[in-house]
Amino acid sequence: MRPTIIASIYLLLLLALLTPAAHADPNDSTNVTVPTHHNVTHHNVTVTVPTNITGLPITCPLPTWTAKFKPNNDFRLTAAFSRESAYVNETSLYDTTTTHYSKRLSELRSKGWLLHILRERVVDNKVYYTAVWRLTGENHTEVYGFEKADFLVKIKGLRQQGWRIDILNQYVLDNKVYYTAVLRKSNIDDVQAYEMSRSDYIKKDMAQRRINYHLHILETFNNNGTIFYSAVWQKSNSRTLEEQVNEVTYKAYAARHATLQRQGYRLQIINQNVVNGIPKYTAVWRHNNAPQLSIPRYNWESFTHYYNAKWCEKWRIELLAVDK
Repeated sequence: MRPTIIASIYLLLLLALLTPAAHADPNDSTNVTVPTHHNVTHHNVTVTVPTNITGLPITCPLPTWTAKFKPNNDFRLTAAFSRESAYVNETSLYDTTTTHYSKRLSELRSKGWLLHILRERVVDNKVYYTAVWRLTGENHTEVYGFEKADFLVKIKGLRQQGWRIDILNQYVLDNKVYYTAVLRKSNIDDVQAYEMSRSDYIKKDMAQRRINYHLHILETFNNNGTIFYSAVWQKSNSRTLEEQVNEVTYKAYAARHATLQRQGYRLQIINQNVVNGIPKYTAVWRHNNAPQLSIPRYNWESFTHYYNAKWCEKWRIELLAVDK
């Protein structure tokens, strides 16, 4: 068989495997209790493709799209990718309903996977979930959809058991703010503050940095056109060079990101909130020469193509933000 025919067959096989399935769920409902402990199962699909350098075939397990549905048309992702030194298995789902998210968590329980990223957003009074898991075997616990007073009580009890917040989400539904958190076992001392204005957050952050507490989490949410800040700082004796922007346009964010990259900074935290139809970015960079790639506010198709293209080069999702 001629080389051109062989190359065409490879290309057709690869395109068939990379195309994500899109289905509608007529029985969808958001009235589902999300489990509080879960891990993930994963099945790899392997395809043989020629390398760019030698032309010899290599075998690479492609990323698994656990999302059953195509995301909403307005779904946009900003992401950063880190290049791992060894193969890291990763699975994910995007902008899916509470029903599907809850079902997936139940299916993936007790398989050694750990939530690496979790994002929530509200569309038409329904909560949609975007999540990334990695196979680590570590334990974690979660709390979903608590109002602030109940959330603080719940977190206080978990802290007494040695749990610390590692992922924090907030969303507004029916004019109420709800909290979701993923916690891991840790003895690191931390400080938390919730629902701050921009000016109060900046003052609090400066005060914490003076006593060697550094940002571990920064979560922002839009409530009636105003962006609020919640943060977790962790104790660290190491000196960290850090830069931030708050509530800037994409143009300003992109310019700052390009400048800081050239100076050896890497993106550490990213949030994007849509205010009066305009995306606003809040981001944190730290001085770190580790390899990193980033993409700005991609739609679903562009994101999947980019992710698939980088997968076999050991690039994995490090950060992920969705419009809120």
